[in-house]
Amino acid sequence: MASVLRMPGVSADATEAALVEWAVEPGAAVKRGDVLVSIETDKAVVELEAEEDAVLFRTLAAAGEMVPIGGPIAV
Repeated sequence: MASVLRMPGVSADATEAALVEWAVEPGAAVKRGDVLVSIETDKAVVELEAEEDAVLFRTLAAAGEMVPIGGPIAV
């Protein structure tokens, strides 16, 4: 079953964050711990890792795009 990947709260006071770069392309299989995307706030750049083995079906936000915390970024 598909699930929506949402922008994590990477900083306590951030309301949005920027996607810096996708590390995988849609259709790619990933394993738990693989880096999916780099995310930048005003304080740091962090890497979001896969929480489980999965396939990145579709990205919903492009590199460079600002996304609200909790907003959808991929399926």
